[in-house]
Amino acid sequence: MPLVRFDELRLFPDLQLFAFSSGSHVQTQSGGDQVDEIEPEIVRIGVSNARITCVTPQRVEYVDEAGKECFVDLDECSRNSVQSRIEDEGDFVVMTSEDRDAAARYVALRDLLHDPAWIEFRNQRRTRFEFGSSNEARGLKLQLMRLRWRTDDAA
Repeated sequence: MPLVRFDELRLFPDLQLFAFSSGSHVQTQSGGDQVDEIEPEIVRIGVSNARITCVTPQRVEYVDEAGKECFVDLDECSRNSVQSRIEDEGDFVVMTSEDRDAAARYVALRDLLHDPAWIEFRNQRRTRFEFGSSNEARGLKLQLMRLRWRTDDAA
């Protein structure tokens, strides 16, 4: 498997970042740490047949670019969000039940200022919807908010 070196990183000239792809996983190495990350499943809303068909308290249903009907399980995203926050806190901070309840309402990351604007769910596939405009992305964010789900700002 070929090793690709990214040394054009202008913000951190001393950082050496290596990455190689293995199917849908990407392994990155910075310094001595190696991390195995899943590449997001990108769905470009408005391209070909891709569209969101329904947002319910349990899931976001959509048709992908190939015309396949799919869904994002929001409870799965909630569990992954809580687990991620626990891992980020490490052994130094114990989450209270209120913290855990608040974390459980977060189901996705978003960047509405990016071009294209996107919302990426915290499911295992890391489903990322890319939108033609920030207003389209904001529409999904508002639908989720009406159902009491939250998104974290990634910007």
